[in-house]
Amino acid sequence: MATLKPGNVARIIVHHSASDRDTTTPADIYRWHRDRGWRDIGYQYIITGDGALHFGRPETMTGAHTKGHNRTSIGICVTGNFEKSKPTPKQWKMLCLFLERTMQKYNLERANVHYHQEFSATACCGKNLISMVEDWRAPKSS
Repeated sequence: MATLKPGNVARIIVHHSASDRDTTTPADIYRWHRDRGWRDIGYQYIITGDGALHFGRPETMTGAHTKGHNRTSIGICVTGNFEKSKPTPKQWKMLCLFLERTMQKYNLERANVHYHQEFSATACCGKNLISMVEDWRAPKSS
């Protein structure tokens, strides 16, 4: 697998699992990705329904989550189908904390946080999470 160099990280891309929010595990996602013929789970991080942050593919390895953007991004998946429901408050809180810490680590701005649909013809990360991410990254008036 290719190495993701810290100086190349230009964005964070948010995904959803499009599966059951509360029962989907990182092991499930790993198995689904391996069944697709991938070497590893495609995301560097996963947030499960209980709000826990899990490691996926090592952060130093190029992801397999957004075609054409994997060499310059960190991928995070939130379990759930956010076309139909919303993230739990614990998931949302952890996602915001993760985004803030990762932005600081890579010297990124809120404008560098994206959702999968911005780069591909997909419903990911679901209309409910998309609206939350858009509201979160919008410039705040003083």
